[in-house]
Amino acid sequence: MQNNTNLFKRQGESAPKELVADRMVAWYPKSNERIKVLIQKVPLTSQVMFDYKQQKGISKDWKCWALEMLENGMETPGIVQFAGEDLNMNIFEFNSLVCTISQELGIDLSNDDAYYQYALGIAHQVVNGEISSEKGFKILYQAAIDTNYHEAFRNVYYLEDDAELLRDGFYCMYGDGSMRKENIEEWMYQYFEKLIKINE
Repeated sequence: MQNNTNLFKRQGESAPKELVADRMVAWYPKSNERIKVLIQKVPLTSQVMFDYKQQKGISKDWKCWALEMLENGMETPGIVQFAGEDLNMNIFEFNSLVCTISQELGIDLSNDDAYYQYALGIAHQVVNGEISSEKGFKILYQAAIDTNYHEAFRNVYYLEDDAELLRDGFYCMYGDGSMRKENIEEWMYQYFEKLIKINE
């Protein structure tokens, strides 16, 4: 898969000009430090937290997450139990076990951190070259719909609408005009870079 970093920073070329103004991401809240550390150790944490908020129940991602946590030295009774569970676990047992694990890890899943961390997780996937910037925007566009337009995704939702208008030859309706038909992917890539930067 092509690495986005190389797409915009090829050898011998100067760095691309700044397209995304700081104010486009200035609204984004700082990460909870405890959650930030867990995600740095096991990036899948942002995905499973989001899935939990979406009430999706147990999945292969949760099993992989539990095993990765154990491999990274995050061994708690709840995580050990989770790693041994099968995918037929009922929703009540699942929710109870996730609550136990969140207490063991010292994180609060009752607030909206999971949504912001999910968006940051997608941003990291883009900057690491795992997915394209346009794919990242489409994932967060769908997340906006799935969460009834939660603030963590609303900005991207409207910016993706702008991109669609530009692709069809129309003018932007939401952004500041710096996104253009010829720079959509690069603009989106810089947007994700800035999301990450404000959370460093």
